[in-house]
Amino acid sequence: MKKFILSLAVAFATTFTFAQKFEGTIIMGIEYDNLPPELEAYESMLPKENVLKVKGNKSRVEMPSMGGEQIVIMDSDKQEGVILMNLMGQKIAMKMGPEDFKAGEEAAKESKTETEITKETKKIAGYTCTKAIITDEEGEEVEVWFTKEIPTVASESKKINGDIDGFPMQYPMERQGMSMVITVTKVDKGSISDTEFDTPEGYQEMTQDELQGMFQGMGAGQ
Repeated sequence: MKKFILSLAVAFATTFTFAQKFEGTIIMGIEYDNLPPELEAYESMLPKENVLKVKGNKSRVEMPSMGGEQIVIMDSDKQEGVILMNLMGQKIAMKMGPEDFKAGEEAAKESKTETEITKETKKIAGYTCTKAIITDEEGEEVEVWFTKEIPTVASESKKINGDIDGFPMQYPMERQGMSMVITVTKVDKGSISDTEFDTPEGYQEMTQDELQGMFQGMGAGQ
């Protein structure tokens, strides 16, 4: 279930395609639930929001963490992107191409979930949202609130997101051993510079295997 919840959290960055007419910044607040005892003392230092910037087929998500920051930049038309990680000052870039998009779609097709679109609605950040209940193959449920007022394009992302035809405005997430609820707090429609979707200088490019090897080496050295 943790992997399933995480897929919901990153879906808007990796698989959601926005209609060409949409351009702007979406702020998502983070609320923490049942923090592990070792993190309770650091709650005030934990990230309070993620930032999503969209310009048609391009998106950029900024996700801070206690140890640094992760940025995901995607171009859904070209089927390419990059994950930028700043881990305690060490800057790493991991590129993605059409083969990664294809692998994601194949994994989505194998995902066995059932979706119930309820009639329950509420306002989030000024947008009318509908409640969906997604049940995984183990019978565990996830509650997601989504809106059709933020234009997205139907794609394979619907399979990953439990067949939700809209943008998720509130959903659960698990990251670094913490349970969170992500809620959109503000949608600011406005011009976004093309430079926001460029890969900045100073990042060391690594493959996924190289990155995993680095983490394993760090763990071995502890």
